[in-house]
Amino acid sequence: MLTTAQFVERFGEPSSYLFNGTYYDTGVDAKQACHVCGRIIRYCYIVKRNPASLLPASKLTIGSCCFLFFDAKTQVALANAQGVNQNRTQAIELEAKFYSRRADVKSRMRQWQQIKRQALSQVRKSRKESGWLSEPLFDLSVTASQEPPTYKRTGTAIRWYEEQTRKLEEQIVKILS
Repeated sequence: MLTTAQFVERFGEPSSYLFNGTYYDTGVDAKQACHVCGRIIRYCYIVKRNPASLLPASKLTIGSCCFLFFDAKTQVALANAQGVNQNRTQAIELEAKFYSRRADVKSRMRQWQQIKRQALSQVRKSRKESGWLSEPLFDLSVTASQEPPTYKRTGTAIRWYEEQTRKLEEQIVKILS
């Protein structure tokens, strides 16, 4: 762990740095290292040397591990940015989970629509050839003509599409064999 004296020696006086609100999330597979202590950090905060300082311009990318080197005002600003950064990450993860479930429903619906078109094609072809439908073809026609109900829960909708797709596939196999 770096001491304040070591920080001053390497980077200059901590009070000469300002946090202007620049921060970012490097993601779960973080490879960014803290410029001060060298730890791998996920949430990065950029502090820049005050332009009014006599020292040369400098920029540090730090993690929450090194907030303690800075004055109270800067620490508060960094802590607030940390809260925003972590809340944003949680919101993104929740949104990704929600939309991935919706994408699952859409992919199941597309599979069902594809097999439904195949089943209705089979029924039309048979009706065109013979003018009537055998019992298995009539059952296939009834199953294929079912419309999906509206579900509030995505899991229930996924199960309905999977079940209907399975039924249609089984009935088509039965007819073709």
